[in-house]
Amino acid sequence: DKVLGPEVSQPEVFDAVSDAVAGVMSGRSATIMAYGQTGSGKTHMIAGPIDLAASAAGDTRPDLQCEDRGLIPRALEAVFAQASGGERGVTDEDGYDQPAPLQRRLRVSFMEIYNE
Repeated sequence: DKVLGPEVSQPEVFDAVSDAVAGVMSGRSATIMAYGQTGSGKTHMIAGPIDLAASAAGDTRPDLQCEDRGLIPRALEAVFAQASGGERGVTDEDGYDQPAPLQRRLRVSFMEIYNE
C-alpha cells in the first residue's frame, strides 16, 4: 500500500508498483487501483496523457511512446519484455537450435469505474 503525492512523476509511480508487475511473471496475481476525487489525476496516472484534439475526434487512446505514459503502458511493456526474454530458442555447443523452454499465456484486463 502506498500513497503518492501530486509531485510524483510517472516513472516514480511505476517504480512504486513495479514489484507487483514483476510478480505477475512469477505466477502471482496483481491489482493496481487508483482512488481519488474527480479531477485528481487518476486516469492520467493509469493511462497517461490523452491528446485532447484526438479525443475531441473520438480517439481516446493514450500515447504509448511518450515519456509521460501511464501505468498501463509501462506495465504491459515490462510484462511483455520479460515474457519475450524466456521464449527465445538457444543454440547448443554443437550449433543445433533448441526450442524455447517456456511458453506463457498472459491475460490482462483493466477497467475504469465511475461512481458519480
